[in-house]
Amino acid sequence: MGRKKIQIKPISDEKTRLVTFAKRKNGLFKKAYELSVLCQCEIAIIVFTKSNRLHQYASRTIDHALRRRETHARANEFCSNADMARVSEFYLPMGDGVGAPNKDRCSHSTNVRTSFDGHFNPENTRLVQKSNGGPKNPNDPPTASRAMPGCCQRG
Repeated sequence: MGRKKIQIKPISDEKTRLVTFAKRKNGLFKKAYELSVLCQCEIAIIVFTKSNRLHQYASRTIDHALRRRETHARANEFCSNADMARVSEFYLPMGDGVGAPNKDRCSHSTNVRTSFDGHFNPENTRLVQKSNGGPKNPNDPPTASRAMPGCCQRG
């Protein structure tokens, strides 16, 4: 049985909010660890709670990540809460929670389709690749981005 999609809004009950924070923080840190190992990238996460508590994760050290950040003139990509809210609105829940583009809220159309049961259909990804000029090698696995175009600011 799949999980039900929750509405993203502030949690009013303090105990529920604290439990949710602890679980999601641990999940976020686990995903950051996995991303850093799998993709060989450096990750730093800094979280300040409403009660001004500091939680941080770094694949190396926070100081090292901050020094690296200072050496860059600008970020290659920056996403805010407003950007992520637009992405959430762009996709409607479908079946087991897999999103489908919401054409009422966005003028962008996508060639990536899901099958009737809501699961990703990789065959339709090939159409997107063909129209976008990729992949160069026909033996390369299909890839596609379903994120709303222009959702985050790119440098």
